[in-house]
Amino acid sequence: MGLPDFICIGAQKAGTSWLYANLAQHPEIWTPFTKELHYFDAPVTGTLAAFRRRHVAKLAEAMKGAVANRAPAGRIAYLRGLSDEAAMFTPDWYRLIFSRKPPGKIAGEFTPRYSTLPEKTLDEMIAFVPHAKMIYLIRDPVARARSSFRMAVRHGGVDPADPVRIDAFARNWDAKRGWLGSQYADFIPRWDARRVEGETLLYLPFGAIKTRPVLLLREVETFLGLRPYAGYGKIRRKVNRTAGVPLPDWFEDRLKDRMERHRAFLASRFPADFVAEIG
Repeated sequence: MGLPDFICIGAQKAGTSWLYANLAQHPEIWTPFTKELHYFDAPVTGTLAAFRRRHVAKLAEAMKGAVANRAPAGRIAYLRGLSDEAAMFTPDWYRLIFSRKPPGKIAGEFTPRYSTLPEKTLDEMIAFVPHAKMIYLIRDPVARARSSFRMAVRHGGVDPADPVRIDAFARNWDAKRGWLGSQYADFIPRWDARRVEGETLLYLPFGAIKTRPVLLLREVETFLGLRPYAGYGKIRRKVNRTAGVPLPDWFEDRLKDRMERHRAFLASRFPADFVAEIG
């Protein structure tokens, strides 16, 4: 059974879907049945049942396709094994996921919530996948929080044109610390203490996805030890774009106040040219 060779740990709403959509096309990369496995975060965030249901649905869809396409018996047995709800989120289940990695390829997973793991869970993750390289996309803290809020509005079924409901939703989202993924001053030092930048940890600026996407992918390829690939088909495509939602003035001001410390941290932690590209 296997383990991932690299993990994109986040940040949420910082381009992880774009990176996944493109890297999944690289002939030397293999990815699991779904983009986000949530293996390390779901047990500690109270979302285990929700992600178990999501995985069951994804695997059922994959199984249906495998049967319809008369996939080899090994493929069907593999999907059936992963679909065992009692085994989900166990170490053997996680290893089983990566056991189908073909020879000559590297395996990766993309779960943005990993960037916010508590230190104890982070240590457990590193101990379990000690050789995995980590990729962390950085976006301006306020812009990332805005996008995260807009995604929550969409998922919550709130009408963006209803200012009263948006205001109430914003107060609840703020109280529940929906902006958590923007707390770079708290999270980045944790990763710095456990990974070596440039060797086992790669930071990428979100804005480069728009301004120099090919060069950004070359940087990732070099970090992962891959040959340059010229066939990426989604370089210029906006993936998982969040629709606009008017933000209450008080909410915008509060986000800026909350994120001031994290903006200052990024300015002190990274070179000026990197910070200029976080978008």
